[in-house]
Amino acid sequence: MKKVFHTLFITFIVNWLVLPIQAQVTDSYWQQEVNYTIDITLDDAAHLITGNVSIEYINHSPDTLQFIWFHLWPNAYKNTATAYAIQELENKNTEFQFSKEVDKGFIDQLHFRIDGEQVIVQADSAYIDITKLLLNKPLLPGGSILISTPFRVKIPKTFSRLGHIGQSYQITQWYPKPAVYDRYGWHPMPYLTLGEFYSEFGTFDVSITLPKEYVVAATGTLDNEMETQWLDSLADASIKKYFNEEPAKTINRDNKIITDSSSTYKSDKTKTIRYTAENVHDFAWFADKNFNVMKSSVTLPGKKIPVITWTYFTDKHAAQWKNVIGYVDSSVMYYSQWVGNYPYPHATAVEGALEAGDGMEYPMITVLSGGFGGTKSLETVVAHEVGHNWFYGILAFNERMHPWMDEGINSYYENRYIEKRYPNEGLIPLDNPLVKAFDLTSYSRNYQNYLGYIFQAYRHLDQPMELEAFKFTSLNYFAIVYAKSALSFNYLEAYLGTSVFDEVMQQFYTTWEFRHPYPIDLKNHFEAATKKELDWFFEQTIETTEYLDYKIVNIGDTILIGSTTFQKLWVANKATVKGPFSIAAWKNGKQVDELWFGGFSGKMEVLFPNGDYDEFRIDALSELPEVNRKNNAARTSGLFPNIEKFRFQWLASLDNPQRTQFFFTPTIGWNNYDKVWMGLALYNSVLPGKPLSFVFMPAYGFGSNSLIGLGEVNLHLFSKNSFVQRLDVTSSAKSFNYTNDSYYGSEGNNEYRFMKFTQQLQLTLRKKEARSPADQRITFRNIYLLQQLPDNFYLTKAYVHQLINQLNYAFQNKRVLNPFNFSATIEQGNEEGENFYLKTFLEGNYTISYPRKKHGIDLRLFAGLMIIDPAESSYADFHLGSITGIKDYRFDEVYLGRTESSGFLSQQVAVADGGFKMRTDGVQPELGGSGSWLLALNAKVPVPFFSPLFVFGDAGFAPGDGDYQDFQFDAGIGFTLIPEMVEVYLPLFFSNDMKLNLNTTDFYDQWYKRISFTLNINQFHPFKAIRNFTM
Repeated sequence: MKKVFHTLFITFIVNWLVLPIQAQVTDSYWQQEVNYTIDITLDDAAHLITGNVSIEYINHSPDTLQFIWFHLWPNAYKNTATAYAIQELENKNTEFQFSKEVDKGFIDQLHFRIDGEQVIVQADSAYIDITKLLLNKPLLPGGSILISTPFRVKIPKTFSRLGHIGQSYQITQWYPKPAVYDRYGWHPMPYLTLGEFYSEFGTFDVSITLPKEYVVAATGTLDNEMETQWLDSLADASIKKYFNEEPAKTINRDNKIITDSSSTYKSDKTKTIRYTAENVHDFAWFADKNFNVMKSSVTLPGKKIPVITWTYFTDKHAAQWKNVIGYVDSSVMYYSQWVGNYPYPHATAVEGALEAGDGMEYPMITVLSGGFGGTKSLETVVAHEVGHNWFYGILAFNERMHPWMDEGINSYYENRYIEKRYPNEGLIPLDNPLVKAFDLTSYSRNYQNYLGYIFQAYRHLDQPMELEAFKFTSLNYFAIVYAKSALSFNYLEAYLGTSVFDEVMQQFYTTWEFRHPYPIDLKNHFEAATKKELDWFFEQTIETTEYLDYKIVNIGDTILIGSTTFQKLWVANKATVKGPFSIAAWKNGKQVDELWFGGFSGKMEVLFPNGDYDEFRIDALSELPEVNRKNNAARTSGLFPNIEKFRFQWLASLDNPQRTQFFFTPTIGWNNYDKVWMGLALYNSVLPGKPLSFVFMPAYGFGSNSLIGLGEVNLHLFSKNSFVQRLDVTSSAKSFNYTNDSYYGSEGNNEYRFMKFTQQLQLTLRKKEARSPADQRITFRNIYLLQQLPDNFYLTKAYVHQLINQLNYAFQNKRVLNPFNFSATIEQGNEEGENFYLKTFLEGNYTISYPRKKHGIDLRLFAGLMIIDPAESSYADFHLGSITGIKDYRFDEVYLGRTESSGFLSQQVAVADGGFKMRTDGVQPELGGSGSWLLALNAKVPVPFFSPLFVFGDAGFAPGDGDYQDFQFDAGIGFTLIPEMVEVYLPLFFSNDMKLNLNTTDFYDQWYKRISFTLNINQFHPFKAIRNFTM
């Protein structure tokens, strides 16, 4: 009874507050009205739509209109200079860029008339898919005009949304369409894949003529009795086919019995089918000769007429899709329960070819890609896309400008739907053996949203939720628009309480359905309905990248106030968002009580009812989008009450705020001096990362009988406003054996060790635009090397020390076509305080991309200048040849046989300096070595239709000093085994100096001895890959 009274009280209060708001909105609000009559014909041989459209445009605004903006979105596929084509390249998708002309699309044969009179059309100067109609006379407030035009659409191959795959058609964003004119003015926008739409409400009356054998799914209600009967028969046949295992009999369009509902039976006849729809702002249709059909219905509370649900799918994914009709029913039911009743007569899901994500929504109908990883994955996408009807469809937000209002709020409800449907499943189903193996039992499904957001927020690469869609990076479109937005509304629900949140959203839905609310309308509604100040949510959480982070500093004494004893808790706000937060009291691993507190800045004492507790936790249910959940708990007793329990975990797990995690995994490797070595990698971070991270990998070399290994400690600091976006401070060390007595001509069994200590400071400069593919970094390295060398007739091992300082500037443009990078380095060093040198070098790389391929011709230019030459030593000289282990004086690379001068292991190189693939360091005097300057050009040309195979050529200049010519070259063939890691080179052509030395030098006197290969193990750095991952 208490719960019932509570619910009634909330309902009364919310209605009492909201009804005046609704009345106010109704009095002051206006929007335009656009009513369409479209009559078209599909030519499935030429992939053309031809027809006519008439548009009644009613001006409900208080303004007089002199022109009307129109969208001609099929023109987005006309050429590679459109906004869509440019964005596809930015998103690293080249399919459309290199598409054939026959696969492109457009809209033409337009002859606009207004009330029967020809009208002047003014093309937009920037976008060919936007145009302006200059009205023959002003359209006054309350007036209306009839706009008409014939049109023809060349349907493109499916690159994004509108398109066809063979004779399967997805007809979306396809007809001339007025832009929205609202209280903020006109909203013309080019078509984009990443960035959805904003359209005006009205009615649609659409007649489609096409060959009879097509099964059509569309927005609206089908107004054709014979076609309806045929679809019903297909639905009956599908039930028998997929559930009763009986041969399905259905009726084709010529009234002949066929036994397979997916028959490709052809008829030379056509049919005309008509659809009507009210209170919608778009019309989409899909046609395929092989669609199976399923039909169901959902009766919503308070509605006598059920919502008819449909699914259309082919046999290819029928095993999954036969159950989709149930997902559509459930989605309609739950979204209606939480947001408001579904107002349309139909809800349809269609399997279709789609390149713009997993699914795309249109009024009353959604199209989804065919295959998904599992049943729940498919149901999740169905729920999400059907759910768009409430936000994209009925509340009709301006998605291009405020994508979080649709995708974000809908993702919140999608997550709620899945948790309702599968209440006992977490991030991963609990029966999955990986759950216990990797300590994943405590993560809810909502953690995937948190992980997406925190991965970007931790690196300060996140963007505000309130941002135009086209300004988001591809990764942030998920991490922020979907994930952070869903987290944020889950946070708001937790703070307000589910019943209050639902009441407020339902009233908002009732007030704004079939209108165009903006963020300010949502904020005003929530604040008026709840009588709470919500700037922390709508202004800080949504409009900025400010962070949320509360910490329990300590547990104080108790205090008696009246007859109640309270526990004092000191809480600090470690960030800037002043959002509310919850504190829960725990005893023996179970939550006993929970209270919410208002947000604040700085440090504050809060009072919690005293009780028998052993721990306090902020946000015990992980409902706050905090950037740091590690500081949320404090025990009431113990030596270190704020430190979580330790857990040693094999391999990996996700960040667990209830544990201080350390990870380990066995390691194994081999080099020619330590032979097989085995060890243990110990590290403290995997995902999403930590400001201070470490990796230690001690090992034992069974060939050298010695301890070896490496380690690294990283401190990552970030800035919000300075020109430096990120500062990485790294301290690393490694030590292995690198040579033995045989290298020095001795018959002893000694191995010689090196120890390398590196201190590195790297600045990542802030991008002017987040979507820019360009990165800039400045890196300073200090390298201290200790190398054991033989002494006293190989009886003792003396360490020689070497010091190197290096300053590097690197620029990289990772654009998908013709990417390039360059770097400039200045380096100073010495040996034992002597042989001081100073040199500088430049390196540039440029790729000439092949059409329709992810590779191309790679060009590399290297130029080096020795400013101060160490006269007594050549260890830091430049070399035309790629760097062998012997020449790697910085010990930067990993070599299996670092000091081998013959045999297979000596043939490993690193492409640096002159980059020649023909090794020349075995020639005496050395060919291509220079203590003054060097200039080289390298080219790699992959075979177009078998990209692992390539032709290479190297050319360069280095002072010959009288022994050789300054100019040298080589060329040959190569093979890529692992991109950017393992390549094999066979030089076949050489300059005269090289050719003369080939047969006279034992190292190169056979063709197979001239082969060289790269083994770039440094590329395999999983922690660095995670830290630097972008999209």
